Parts: sequence; structure tokens; C-alpha cells
Amino acid sequence: MPPRMTFFVADASPVPLDLETLNALLKHVDPAYRIVWNTLAYGKEIHGLIDVRRTEPDPEGWELSVGHGAPEEHRAAVLHLLKKATAVVELQVIPLENSEERLLPLWTALFDRHQGLLWKEDGIYCGGADAVSRLLRFE
Repeated sequence: MPPRMTFFVADASPVPLDLETLNALLKHVDPAYRIVWNTLAYGKEIHGLIDVRRTEPDPEGWELSVGHGAPEEHRAAVLHLLKKATAVVELQVIPLENSEERLLPLWTALFDRHQGLLWKEDGIYCGGADAVSRLLRFE
């Protein structure tokens, strides 16, 4: 199964987050990005299947898959963000040699506009205006 990355949006943005909004956001970063039929592409390269859904906070379910794996000293902060989650952006990554480089603008753009956290198999990330940086690393 391809790696999965999940961005938990933990703010009450007045602009609804959906695939159309994400597509416009990425095209603003670089016109080569596009989202068509839940497929995230850069130029001719397909980097994954993407979905956005509004959600009711589900800290118990997410705690098991995300928060429980967080180091003890960061668990409270992670669970706090999960409890506030209003939307989830899920990406099934198609691993390519340059996937990390091509996906970075997506996560950076989301962090620039939303409070949240990014979960992937090797850790939980927070973001800043310039780049996505590691917050926690699973051991």
C-alpha cells in the first residue's frame, strides 16, 4: 500500500477547504500543479490520490492512530489539535524519486493558511511560513 499522509485542519476558517480550493492554491504556487478527479499531479507526474473532507472532531479514533504514537511530552499538544480538527486532507502518495520535493508546496501552503498538523508514517509535523519542519518523530 502506498504511504499515506494526512493533514488535520484545526481551525474554523471561513473559506471551506475542498479540492477546488486546494487546486487553486497549488496553481498559485506553480501552474504545473493540478488536481483532477482526486489525482494530484505536477506536470505529467502523478504524485497521489487526494481527498478533502469536513469532519466532526474524533479525538478517540485519531488518538489511536495518530496521538497514541506521539512521544509522551508532546501527546497533549497533538491531542489538542486533533480535538479541534474540522477537516482532513488525505493523500495516498505514489512514491517517485522527487515526491518529497513536489509535495512540500502542498503542505507549506496548508500550514501558511491553517492551523493543523501533518501526520505521516515517520512522524508528526508542524509548519512555518518557509517550510514544513519536523515536530515529532516516531521511534
